[in-house]
Order: sequence, then C-alpha cells, then structure tokens
Amino acid sequence: MRGVLYFLLFAATAVFGIPSDPILSKRNIGRIVGGVQAPADEYNFIAYVNIISTEYGASYCTGSLIAPNVVLTAAHCVYATQTILHTPDQLHVRFTHITPKYPTTIPSHEVVSIIPHPKFVLNDLNDDVALLILANAVSDEVAAKVKLYTGDYYLDTPLEAAGFGATDPLNKTKANTLMKVDLQVGSISMCSNYIRGYNREYLICTDGSAGKSTCNGDSGGPLLTPVDNGSDGFALLGLTSFVSSKDNNSVGLCASTASAGFYARLTTYAPWIAAVAGLNLDNFTITNKTAYVGETDAAFRSKLSGNDENKEIESSSSGAERSKTLSVYVAIFAIFGAAASTVLI
Repeated sequence: MRGVLYFLLFAATAVFGIPSDPILSKRNIGRIVGGVQAPADEYNFIAYVNIISTEYGASYCTGSLIAPNVVLTAAHCVYATQTILHTPDQLHVRFTHITPKYPTTIPSHEVVSIIPHPKFVLNDLNDDVALLILANAVSDEVAAKVKLYTGDYYLDTPLEAAGFGATDPLNKTKANTLMKVDLQVGSISMCSNYIRGYNREYLICTDGSAGKSTCNGDSGGPLLTPVDNGSDGFALLGLTSFVSSKDNNSVGLCASTASAGFYARLTTYAPWIAAVAGLNLDNFTITNKTAYVGETDAAFRSKLSGNDENKEIESSSSGAERSKTLSVYVAIFAIFGAAASTVLI
C-alpha cells in the first residue's frame, strides 16, 4: 500500500496536547524551502500569530489581515487538541516582518473571538480555515489589508507563499524575518497521488519536487497570485495548510521529489467568511480584469489532469472524501524548540 504522511505546518515550541499515534520521530523537518527574505515593503498584511498556553505549550503560525479587525489563518492553528479550541487570550497577533524575540516591544493586537470553520476536523484537515476577530481595527499605518482572489487558476498561474517557518534542515533555527517562495501549481493527476478524492475547488496543490515549499511555521500564511484589477497587485488564492509525503520519502522532507503542498482554496470559503465576520463580499474579494485566454475550461481541466479520463472528482456531501488519506497512518509534525529534536506524530 502506498503510504502518505501529512504534515501540519504550524510550529510548536513546547509539548502540546494533540493526541498522537505511538510513533516517535527524531527528525524535525520544516521551513520556507527554497525561498528568499521578503522585502520590508511587501506583504504588510501578514501577521505573526503566537499561541501561548500554560497547559498546552506554545506554537506559532502565520495569518493575513483581510478586514480592519479580521485575521485569516489555518483552523489547525487554533486547536490545542483535536477537540479543545484555544481561548482568545492565548493568541497574540503582531504585524511584523521581523520574527518577535520575547520579550518583545512589537505591539500585540487583542483577539476577542476565534471562529474555525464548522466542518473542520483535525483528523482529515478538510476546511482548514479560521478567523481571528480583533478587539480593535488595525490602522493603515500598522498593516495593510489583502483581498481574496475569486478567479480560476491554471498550471501556469504564478504563485507565491510567505511565512515565518524555520530555515534550517533540522528546524533548530527559526526564520529571523518573513520569508517568501514562488511555487508551481500541481496537476490533478500528481495531486491525486497524495490524497484520494483531491478536489481543486477546495484545495490547491503545489509540486514540491522543484525544491520549493512551505512547511512548519508557515501554516495559515498566504498563497498569493498577481491581479491586474486595481492597485492591489496580488491577492489571496489560498491558505497554507499541510504537506503530504509519499512512502519513499519517509522522513517527510518538505520540497522533496516525493512531496506536495496543499492550500485551502479561499474563494470557496468567501461566502462563509462574509457571513460569520459580517463583511461585504465586494469589499474583500477581487479577480482579474483580464480573463485567461488560450484555453477553454474543458481544455484546462484536461491539461491539469493529464488525460481526458482523469475527470474532476466531485465533493462528497460530508466533505470527508475530499482528502482521505491513502496511508495507514497520519503524521503530525511540529517543532519543539530551538534545541530539542523530538516530535510527536
């Protein structure tokens, strides 16, 4: 049987309470792989989300400001265990390109409400989207806002991801600054090798074989694509969720020839976001003014799949079939401090 490992891309700095399989790994794998430092004048909507709990330890993720008081991140970042949600006072949101060193003088923005998608389940990683509602609006001087991209995407669509993930192969050093990396859209046939029932309406898949990827610490961060509509320049196509690795890559190295990155496709969740956050869709979504030319939708789907027989797989009503594992086990990788090397999976 083909084995597939799933790696949640948040980073933990102390032991936390997610139940685990009785398998112990001695490798810590994770970072923005193959990327570069993000310039100070780019991505000023990105938030460093620090989670601190006396009971469950500490971890960090990445987020994006989509409205004056709304930060978008991954749902798996806000759970202390499979069933216990972190409390708002345990989350600390900072808008910075510099990784905070504690104690820090970078202001923290109070979180008053955490809203994970109601269908999210940590075991299968479907609907890995959550909102952090802030107590006060963030001023334009502190952070910009980014819109969600509602258009389609193609094999040649430019993609760029960003996050605060660790930078060395063994995750012993966190990134000192925000990092970014350009990525390649994966075909349906390739992506279906990593998860059964892969559906591009819900997940965007990227090919890690080029030596570029997101990984631990980048969870909840943006997957961006350029837009030509107005002055935005780029928009959120997806949200960093997890990496899947096949059995010939048992150590689970991100950006290896046997791995693929998966991102929640945000256009699918835009109506839910608008409803629960009280936002107007027109105020936080955008698409390209110039339509993609040269391929019909049918030709595009055939190109993505690699052949006409590999048709799009429809979503099940429960959502569970969208990303059911092909493996006999699921691995959850996290980073446990700069000097530690043990990971519970």
